[in-house]
Amino acid sequence: MRPYQTGTPVTLNRLRPLFVVLMLVLASPALAQKPVREEVVGHFARPDIVESSGIVASRKQPGVFWTMNDSGGPAIVYAFDLTGRDLGAWRVTGAANQDWESLSLGPCGAGSAGDCIYVGETGDNSEQRPSRTLYRIAEPAVTGTAAPGWVGDSAQAERLDFVYPDGPHDDEAIYVASSGTTWFVTKGRSKGYLLFRLDADRWGRTGVATAQAAGELKLPTTGRELVTDAGLSPNGSALAVRTYQTLFIFRANPQTGEPDLAVTSSACDLKPLTEPQGEGVGWLAGGGLQVLTSEAAAGQISVVACPVPAPAP
Repeated sequence: MRPYQTGTPVTLNRLRPLFVVLMLVLASPALAQKPVREEVVGHFARPDIVESSGIVASRKQPGVFWTMNDSGGPAIVYAFDLTGRDLGAWRVTGAANQDWESLSLGPCGAGSAGDCIYVGETGDNSEQRPSRTLYRIAEPAVTGTAAPGWVGDSAQAERLDFVYPDGPHDDEAIYVASSGTTWFVTKGRSKGYLLFRLDADRWGRTGVATAQAAGELKLPTTGRELVTDAGLSPNGSALAVRTYQTLFIFRANPQTGEPDLAVTSSACDLKPLTEPQGEGVGWLAGGGLQVLTSEAAAGQISVVACPVPAPAP
């Protein structure tokens, strides 16, 4: 570019490069706001929780949370409290953990009034696996009296194999709406932060289901961040989507779980927490606070308060 010369008019074309730089700076996740609250509240007491990749709060057992280990470990879900105290573990009967990445709570299906834990066997770093799998089990009853390190067996897992309509994706974020629809947010490795869905009626059918494309989250990032988990608020009206550095909160439909893509999300900077590979996100019972878990360094558990967009009128 030629240097400016004295007396040369400053035209719009000359200003455009500066304008582009300014817009990139304004869109940077570094400008995400500081959470109203950010606090490390515990670490996993159980030594075999080594790669917590997701977290969800029980709706029927106050103070109980669930997590699981990332890829290649035993097919186990772990119960704990907010300080990290061990509340027991359950082998997921009939399941395998090749690349577990996320979990959620949702309805168990027709004829059941209880909640089920949904586990996403959805990881695919190379984006080459031909199909993915969801498991769901009835939420185990946590007594709080299990000895440290205790492991039991869950009910038989239901299994739903599926494919994406446009080929493989790496996906570390699932969440389940009150309708039973399971939503997926892709990690953003190659094709953006894409949304897919599987409706509740896909369970119990034979064959491999095809997830439906449902849009794209326009996260205001520089493209270097990757989505590692997502979770609906207790009343279903807000969706938390996290990356390693930033937490985004979207308005959502309380029945279907669909995020409102027309409304700008709020964004909170997670870097001050210095999470050692923070990956999981869930909600506390009241819906005003988000809870985060970390894969590394003794499994850090943190609580933050990122503003929630107002519900749809």
